[in-house]
Amino acid sequence: MRRSQEVMIAILSCLGFLGSALSQVSTATFYGIATDSTGAVVPGAAVTMTNSQTGATYRKVTDNTGEFVVDFLPTGTYNLRIEAQGFKANETKGITLTAGQQARQTYALDVGSINETVSVAGTAPLLNAVSAEQQQSIDSTEVGQLPLQRRNFRIFFPWAQV
Repeated sequence: MRRSQEVMIAILSCLGFLGSALSQVSTATFYGIATDSTGAVVPGAAVTMTNSQTGATYRKVTDNTGEFVVDFLPTGTYNLRIEAQGFKANETKGITLTAGQQARQTYALDVGSINETVSVAGTAPLLNAVSAEQQQSIDSTEVGQLPLQRRNFRIFFPWAQV
């Protein structure tokens, strides 16, 4: 009887770990709103996000409310360009996105020729205004510094026999 309880606990523990492992994400989502200098929305603006490291490009168009969503973005640093007829192109460089991040930003387009560009470099850190969740990314160096005794998985499952 005791042995069957130990096996059941081990199975339930593994299922718990499996559930949390499946909920991990490695991509980010970027939400944006394109407005003019008066705050009115700009529908139909072309939005281009380019990964600085890989050169991968993601293109979207703002909807009737001036909003756009670029989802499933691999982590990294991005350059954003927004172009609309009758407005200067808006270019923002150095947008850093981490795993699981959901960032929202509003961009004001200036009236002018599309050939003119307004460049913004060095923006403030992006805040998650989409949800109330909190997150922290941990790199492999920090994981390697965790204080585990001899990295032996059996300390977590002392009843397991290998």
